[in-house]
Amino acid sequence: MEKEKAKSRDLESTCKEHLVVIERLSDEYQSAMVQIEELQDQLESAEHDGPSDGHYTQDEWDAQLADASAREEEYESRIDEIQGEIDDLRNDQAAYESDRKRWEAEAAALQAKFEDKHDEFVKAMDDLEQLNSENEVIVKTLESYEESAEALRGQAEDYGNSRVKYSALQIDYKVRSSFVSTSLRSNHHRRFPQS
Repeated sequence: MEKEKAKSRDLESTCKEHLVVIERLSDEYQSAMVQIEELQDQLESAEHDGPSDGHYTQDEWDAQLADASAREEEYESRIDEIQGEIDDLRNDQAAYESDRKRWEAEAAALQAKFEDKHDEFVKAMDDLEQLNSENEVIVKTLESYEESAEALRGQAEDYGNSRVKYSALQIDYKVRSSFVSTSLRSNHHRRFPQS
């Protein structure tokens, strides 16, 4: 996008330069045309009046006419050159104008693509933010479950220890009960032997 803007700025600058050159050449062209008209008037006057007024000899008039003709040819040649330069510049300007319109169309297409991609980017960022928010909820839920599971493991361990203790007490009780029962029977036999 920046490249297209730079091209457009360069094109506008070049077009302004061309317009300045065309204006200068047009002024030179007009000046040359005025000088040619003056020379033509002088030539016509010289041809009409001739050297009869006594100021100039025939050779001097011929030299002036030759000089005026040479300057006329020089100005006409310069005018042709200027006209050629003007035509070239106008052709360049037309080409630049065509390029500028094409670049503007390309820039507009790129701008539209950029806006579409920007909208997609904004939507993707919104979706990502939503996913991050949902992920935070899931992480907090998992942490809560892990804490609950840890508490349950602790309770299970306490319960397991309690059962072991209970089983040991039951065994101890049975052993003691058995011992007491055996002792009582033995004492009973001693006191009351069978006849």
